[in-house]
Amino acid sequence: MRIYIKDMYSDVQKFNLEIEKTHPEKTFSIGLRKNLIAEEIKEWEQEIFKDKKSIEAIVKESCDIVYVVLGGVIQMFPYNMATVATDVNVITENDAIAKVLDNAKRFNSTTDKMFLFPILNGILNYVTYKIGFENFCTAWDIVHSSNMSKLENKSFDENGKVQKGDYTVADLSFLKPKPKRKAKKLIEADKTENNETATN
Repeated sequence: MRIYIKDMYSDVQKFNLEIEKTHPEKTFSIGLRKNLIAEEIKEWEQEIFKDKKSIEAIVKESCDIVYVVLGGVIQMFPYNMATVATDVNVITENDAIAKVLDNAKRFNSTTDKMFLFPILNGILNYVTYKIGFENFCTAWDIVHSSNMSKLENKSFDENGKVQKGDYTVADLSFLKPKPKRKAKKLIEADKTENNETATN
């Protein structure tokens, strides 16, 4: 399936432009970009391998990876508009995880910008498998709004990374599984019936 991520691409461009207005070096260095991607991959990996998984946390970390990887794509391929589309084949969950982690390690050790594309592709395959692409787009809009709110009172650490001040936390509670009402009603009906039988 061919999906188009032009809106996500534009969102990250907008964020980068706002950063560059006040960033000490006017842009992220390749070293900082590599560190950001490694950091987000690590946080995502921690969430997906937890015993008690939170779908909201997993999707939030997935959005963060797309954000920093697309930022790298825009930085390293500024005129390549082909990057606004990617193929999502809905490979298995484990294959998607392996694709992300393997290519992240390769990018981290070589800083070869071509490894950004399979990382992006792997994450989009993963979230499509987990929640569907439409739900991911909804989550993306929420995370993007949260990221943009960080720019109102932004500051940078000694490495040039944006520091979180007051900002709107991304609320992805819409992803929580809804309780099965029918099952609950049946259980309550069984309890009532059992109570009536016991009193007769």
